[in-house]
Amino acid sequence: MSGPNEKTPPAAGTETANAEPAPAVDVQAQIDTAISQHTAKQTAQHKAELKEATGYETVAELREAQQIEQGNAKEALAEKSNQLAASEKRFQDVQIKNALLTASTQSIDPDSVSAHLAHKASCDENGVVTIDGKPVAEAVAELLKAKPFLAKAEGDSGSGAPVAGQVKNSKTRAEFDALDAAAKNKFIDDGGIVV
Repeated sequence: MSGPNEKTPPAAGTETANAEPAPAVDVQAQIDTAISQHTAKQTAQHKAELKEATGYETVAELREAQQIEQGNAKEALAEKSNQLAASEKRFQDVQIKNALLTASTQSIDPDSVSAHLAHKASCDENGVVTIDGKPVAEAVAELLKAKPFLAKAEGDSGSGAPVAGQVKNSKTRAEFDALDAAAKNKFIDDGGIVV
């Protein structure tokens, strides 16, 4: 039996009035916190690995850098293509000019022959020049035949001075050279001769 000074333990399942209830545990919050900490740790680890491998902390930074590099490469390629096209054009222009000058030895004014035929000329990648599909010499010969006033006089006429009454529209070389391109062409088309 129990005496007056002995305390009886509380019955099972009953709480004492002085004891505080056990705190409620939010299991979902603990799971969320653990996941968040794990995710942050994994993200930091991935950033470190990415930075070590590429020099960038995020995939977005890496993609942006790659796009800039690709853009720069495209710009550089376009610039090189433009330079190549300009070089090819200069090469073709020089080839055409040289071919016309070489073929114009029987002309009194090779520049006029060139002015008449250069726009019809084409040059292939090997530097072969044709005019309307014909060899340059043939095209120049046809032009000189069609416009005989561009051709040098055949045979020897003595001192080289024009025979009186033979040339009614003539200019000296200095007078002809002083004309602009359109005036030169008109002069030649009108049958003018440079003396």
